[in-house]
Amino acid sequence: MHTGYDDDKRDYIQTNGQLDIKIPGIKGLVFTGNAAIDKLNQNNKRWETPWTLYERGTGFAADGVTPNLVAARRGPADPRLTMGNTTQLNILLGGVLNYDRTFGDHKVTVLAGSNRETIDASNFNAFRRYLHFSCFRSIIRRG
Repeated sequence: MHTGYDDDKRDYIQTNGQLDIKIPGIKGLVFTGNAAIDKLNQNNKRWETPWTLYERGTGFAADGVTPNLVAARRGPADPRLTMGNTTQLNILLGGVLNYDRTFGDHKVTVLAGSNRETIDASNFNAFRRYLHFSCFRSIIRRG
């Protein structure tokens, strides 16, 4: 008996890069730029159907060997389908300015930096009860 499934498919693209630039004309000054981009596409589908659990009852069947079984309905009260989609884009940009210089016996180091992160996401979810598997095979098939 088919009792349902829960599919959660996620595709990630993750990348990052760094660029180091020595500032011309100012000895010891270096700018480091960082960027990271993450993209997520998620599709989930949950198909649920009621199912029957047979528990051992009291006594035995007429053959005296087979135990009596008692049927109990489990799971959701009715067939149902939940589908969802999530798309998310994260962008992280960073910059660090580093000044490192020695003057005779003295060393000077100054470091300053900043980061900025943006997150853009969208979600969609749908739910349907009383959905019978035989009528909607093309909607809920696993392929």
